[in-house]
Amino acid sequence: KFVSYKKHLAILMRKNAYLLLFFFLLCARVSVFSQISVKHPTGCAPLVQDSFTGVIGSTGILWNFGDGTSASIINPVHTYAAPGTYTVTYSATVGGSAVNQSLIVTVHGKPIPSFTVAPPTKGCVPLAVTFHDNSTGGGGTPITNWQWAYGDGGVNLTNSANQTYTYTVGGQFSVTIKVTDANGCDSSFTISNLINVSQKPTIVVSTSPNPPSACLPPLTVTFTSTGTTSHSTTSPVLTYFW
Repeated sequence: KFVSYKKHLAILMRKNAYLLLFFFLLCARVSVFSQISVKHPTGCAPLVQDSFTGVIGSTGILWNFGDGTSASIINPVHTYAAPGTYTVTYSATVGGSAVNQSLIVTVHGKPIPSFTVAPPTKGCVPLAVTFHDNSTGGGGTPITNWQWAYGDGGVNLTNSANQTYTYTVGGQFSVTIKVTDANGCDSSFTISNLINVSQKPTIVVSTSPNPPSACLPPLTVTFTSTGTTSHSTTSPVLTYFW
């Protein structure tokens, strides 16, 4: 009886070993079938040339990118033009077994940049101008970063939605804002020739007689300013007050 018991125990152990090996191989195969991936599961629209990786040894491959397009190669690239959440499916055959997997790609919309400027937008140096950001983040997310470029080489020194900047040189200047939202997406907006700044006129005054002096009164002096030059960016016309 003892020998019979040992023989029975050995048979059970062999069966359990076979069972364990079966489950090991099954899990290994499931692990292999779970290897599809995407390089950038999240990004900003347009999400360009995102790379997908399929299962090694696949045949009969079909990727469905969730936006109405598909591919039949193992490692395709795909561009998502519009924001949205896309369910990507992968179907193939590996070693005679069907593989069906899926993953999610999230594409965020870019922020919509906009700003206004408080008067004055033209004047003489030094001209202080205040700008106000009105941008909105993609999908309503908050704006987290502001970059201002004022057209004369100057940029903002603080990360703020509202800026006051002083122009110290003359010219016509385009102003650009670049905003980044909480999703890490950014957009830029420029208003061309928004600010007109003039250097002060160059004044030239001459007199007749020159010098304007006499030994006895009355002394009649004629003043002229024909050499005075305007540096206005909008009009060369000068007005005079003597």
